[in-house]
Order: sequence, then C-alpha cells, then structure tokens
Amino acid sequence: MVQINRVRMKEVKKVAETLFLAFQNEPFFDYLLSPTSWKSAKSLTKFRRDFFDYIAYAFIMSGTVYEIDGFKGVALWAGPGQDPYSTYTVLRSGLWRCVYRVPKEVVCRYTDEYLSKTCDARERLMGKKKHWYLCFLAVRPEHQKRGLSRPLLDEVHRLCDKKKQQIYLECNQSTNRSYYEHLGYSLNEMLQFDNNGSPISLAVMSREAH
Repeated sequence: MVQINRVRMKEVKKVAETLFLAFQNEPFFDYLLSPTSWKSAKSLTKFRRDFFDYIAYAFIMSGTVYEIDGFKGVALWAGPGQDPYSTYTVLRSGLWRCVYRVPKEVVCRYTDEYLSKTCDARERLMGKKKHWYLCFLAVRPEHQKRGLSRPLLDEVHRLCDKKKQQIYLECNQSTNRSYYEHLGYSLNEMLQFDNNGSPISLAVMSREAH
C-alpha cells in the first residue's frame, strides 16, 4: 500500500532531487531553458539543480507539496489563497536569483512568451474562482508507469470534490493529456510556442468537482 505524506521544509532537498531527475528529458524545459544559449552543459545542469531547489522551497513554504513512498514521486500544488510566486516567497526561496543566472534569451522567452500566455489562459478559464493549480507532478524515471501519479492526484481530487472546487493544469505531452483525460480532466485550450522553428504545444486542462 502506497503512503502519501505532506512534505515539510526539512525535506526540501528530497523534493528538489525528485523534480530534477523526473524532468531531465522534458522537452518543454528544453524550450524554456534553450540549452544552446548556455556557455556549457555543466552550467545548465547546475542551474537546473538550483532552480528545483528554489521551486521546492517556494511550494513547501507557500503552497502544498505531497510525496509518495519516500519521494519516488511528488506533487506541487497551489491551492486557494496560496501563492508560491508571491514577491515575499520569491525573495525567501531564492527564485529571484534565476533572473541573474540565465541567458537574456531565456528571460525573454519565459516572461514574454511562456508566462504571458499561461497567465492569460489561467485567467480566462478560472478568473476569480477558487481552484487548485497543479504546477508540478513528478515521478522518478525508475518508478514511472507504476501507478504512483494517481494517488498523488487523488489527495487533492478528494478535497476538491468535497469543497466543489476546480483544478487547473498545463501539460505538453500527448500521453500526459490522455492520462489526465482518463481521470476526468477536460482539454480547454492549446497554447503554441515557437521553439527555434520547431513548434511545441502546451495543453490547458481543468477538472470539475465530481
């Protein structure tokens, strides 16, 4: 039987390591970080590790983080009233350092393309409604396709069903979209991004309370 736990701040490094390993070969992260813009692969890898440290800290501090079976997988959520990207949390977590450590092209791509489109999409779909935002769902590569994602999601599914609240997420791989649709999520919109002439898409999805 799997065990789900709410993560505490002293476990921040374990969350970060799971995120780092799970997203090593994630196409959308390659789009965001533009690997060819970096001076070396080593500097990019170092940044990715530090970035997930900052993210883990921010979500444990101002969001909701669950882990399964000793950090084989993690889910990072922002529930109603939670804001892991608030100015205070960004300063406390170290996320502010990212702006000064990435190439200018990456900053522009993140703010002008990714952030602009996703924030607008979330506002169009959710507006002022209380909802949960699934920001990261990560399972370590050696434990993927073993049914660990579902329990991490169900932890919040049950809460949202009880309180009649929606869930919002974005995902980019067609297999992921099919998985979420199987769990009752609906495809609301497709966002398109130009990855140096190679288009990449992001699905905007939501789940109604059951």
